Amino acid sequence: MNKKYEKDYYMLVEPQIGELFDPINHREINGNSTGKISELYFYGYGKLNDSEEEKSIDKLIKAALVCAN
Repeated sequence: MNKKYEKDYYMLVEPQIGELFDPINHREINGNSTGKISELYFYGYGKLNDSEEEKSIDKLIKAALVCAN
């Protein structure tokens, strides 16, 4: 999607296996909303902030789909 714009406009939410589940950036598929991520099904993405110094998501558009235990 970033290919449409001169600079990056979107950023992936890329959770790692073993990372703690974050209900803001992750969506759980087995109903367990606590614990560590054991599987990643789909990356999420969000709109980047306007800062040139550090890339971070300003507004989450789609949460990453994960399984937590």
